[in-house]
Amino acid sequence: MKILKKSHNFKYKLIIFFVSLTYSLLLTFQIPINETINDRLNYLIFIKGAENIFFNYFEKGILNFFFNEPLWSTIIIFFKVFLTSENIIRAIVLFSSFVSSYLILKVDNRYFIFLLILLFFPGIIDKFVVHLRNGFAITIFLIGWFSISKFWRIVFFGLSPLIHSSFFIIILIYLFNVYFKKINWLFNKIRIDIFLIVTTSILLSIIIILNLAFFAEILGARQIDHKTYFNFNLKNISGMGFLFWLIVLFLYLLEGKNFILKNSFQIFLILFYLISYFTLNIGIRIFESALIIVILCSLDLNSWRKICFFSIFSFYMLSVFIIRINKPYFGWGIS
Repeated sequence: MKILKKSHNFKYKLIIFFVSLTYSLLLTFQIPINETINDRLNYLIFIKGAENIFFNYFEKGILNFFFNEPLWSTIIIFFKVFLTSENIIRAIVLFSSFVSSYLILKVDNRYFIFLLILLFFPGIIDKFVVHLRNGFAITIFLIGWFSISKFWRIVFFGLSPLIHSSFFIIILIYLFNVYFKKINWLFNKIRIDIFLIVTTSILLSIIIILNLAFFAEILGARQIDHKTYFNFNLKNISGMGFLFWLIVLFLYLLEGKNFILKNSFQIFLILFYLISYFTLNIGIRIFESALIIVILCSLDLNSWRKICFFSIFSFYMLSVFIIRINKPYFGWGIS
């Protein structure tokens, strides 16, 4: 389950505790709580009407209730007992950014600088500034991912889609990957090659994309809008993200069979992202829910492939921030 050996050095854990605390405090108190930040007004409105939203989905039936993030509404209702709307947002940002950053920095002390930079990667820091519900769910998922106990791993994995529905797809891909590995183990005389892994991943991605709207409609998930579900208008898509992850995919595949089998879940996710990039509007949101673990497995790369990854990662991150430099709060604010 673990992708790397984690440091058990107490001194290092103490350092990353304070680094994580500083990071989370900056995001909590230096980023405005008001509507000058993207999506912030929507969260403030949701908090005020959380009880009505909760019971509205409940009255529509158990499936509708279950697939519309009931745990998120429950958490908000609980916080409302003793916190104002603004402080609820602060509490969510503080918890998510602190726990996630600590778990990331704890992965391997040899890569402290890279892991620290990773915390500011747009697709990650966005979740603690703008997409707060997604960031909270990612934190719960990461607690499960790094959990030693199988029981708690299952518990936290199970909770994450009840906070953000993208994790229904993440968990589905994860369970398929577990099943795939068990088949490989049961029939160990069959040599599972790279072609079969990639082909299986592509087929699974296509099946999910083609059927996601259908099942979402049946289950009553509010996220699917059939008018915008498939998007073939490429005018607002730069293709930079697609190119970056395509190169990363090749680097992962070039690392060899052992790496691929160990990180097949992350490779499945990259292929899902690439296939859905130009068609599925919510594909990027699903992929970004597991972005952290996809990037972290790059630390298992060897030789020139690791150097190449660090180079293109740095270039991509720098390019994104250059594009955002003249935007309010680096693109997090409302123009």
